[in-house]
Amino acid sequence: MANGPALLSEARMLAVAAEHPLVDAESVSLEALADHPVVQYPAVTSAEFKRDRTPDRTPSGRPVPKGPVGNTFSEMLSLVAMGRGVLPVGEHTRRYHPRPDIAYVPIRDAPPIQRGPVWLETNTTERVREFVRAAADTTQRR
Repeated sequence: MANGPALLSEARMLAVAAEHPLVDAESVSLEALADHPVVQYPAVTSAEFKRDRTPDRTPSGRPVPKGPVGNTFSEMLSLVAMGRGVLPVGEHTRRYHPRPDIAYVPIRDAPPIQRGPVWLETNTTERVREFVRAAADTTQRR
């Protein structure tokens, strides 16, 4: 896979069931992941992505308990809503996946998620390069 530059940066949030004990917290630390099962991405998800979004250990080294695996992002959010686990997500999740049965709590000490274009390296053409350049230029002007 080929990766372009980061075009969007978003804060990390912890998705929790609407009746979860953390729902009223102003924010949480990454250390809180050790106290709750974390819903897992499906096996087809890259190991690098999983390490970034659902780490095995907290920054201090505490193990993070693995919760159930969701096959799709919607299924993962449903597992959260059912109280089967929590899930670190980007802040845009609450906008694009609004649900009354889920609350999103800021993770105060997590690095932001960086998002950018990804494409098959074998599909790299001048048109793809120009598109990525244009997207990056547009983002820098904002």
